[in-house]
Amino acid sequence: MIVTDHSMDGHNIPTDTLKARVSAWMWSICEGLDWWVTALGRDGTFYYSSSDGKLEDVPDNDKCEYARKVVRYINKTSSHGGVWVAGWLGKQHFVMFWKDSDGRIQINNRCDLHWEVIREWDMEDWSEQCEQAYGIFFEMGKRMQWSTKEKELFAHLSKAH
Repeated sequence: MIVTDHSMDGHNIPTDTLKARVSAWMWSICEGLDWWVTALGRDGTFYYSSSDGKLEDVPDNDKCEYARKVVRYINKTSSHGGVWVAGWLGKQHFVMFWKDSDGRIQINNRCDLHWEVIREWDMEDWSEQCEQAYGIFFEMGKRMQWSTKEKELFAHLSKAH
């Protein structure tokens, strides 16, 4: 059983770091589909990015609100010193990714279940998914041959774990 880290109370990632690399990452995983994502700033402001660059081609309001709800919750319960970003690929595939405290994208998760299934999941389900993904990332990090700089980052992340 995964125990969600409820001691976290959000992230402390600066806005510039939060927004960096998001569009490039989404273009690298979108497989030609339109995309839309949201992130929650440390001040509680939502930030958005989309494939059209104008935020005109977005999923319906229910899906957008669901992504905002997930982002708000998992960044409160499962941030681990980083930040989670969530949204939609092609308005049908829910995606989340985690950026570490330096803004590097370390974890990517794509959910291909139908919206009718996803919308029934509560926020604790998503938090558990994030905890499992972070746990795998953390364990893999302990086993890898990292450079000195990477070991320093890992030590920093370990303190948050």
